[in-house]
Parts: sequence; structure tokens; C-alpha cells
Amino acid sequence: MIREIETIVATMNEDGREALLRHARELAQIPAYQKETESL
Repeated sequence: MIREIETIVATMNEDGREALLRHARELAQIPAYQKETESL
């Protein structure tokens, strides 16, 4: 997956990369998309 993301990002200009990062950060805040952590 990382390689695919790198390939996509390589085709984007700076504005596109900034938008991608902004959207990824927003998605990371959605509980349904977060990894579940194990309780210690």
C-alpha cells in the first residue's frame, strides 16, 4: 500500500499533496477508521 501511495503522490503538485495530507489527517480522526488498541 505504501508503494501505491508514493506513486500517486509523485504525480501530484504541491497543492495536491497538501490536500491529500489534510484529508488523511481528517480521516484519521474518524473513530471507524482508527486502529483498535489493546488494553494493558
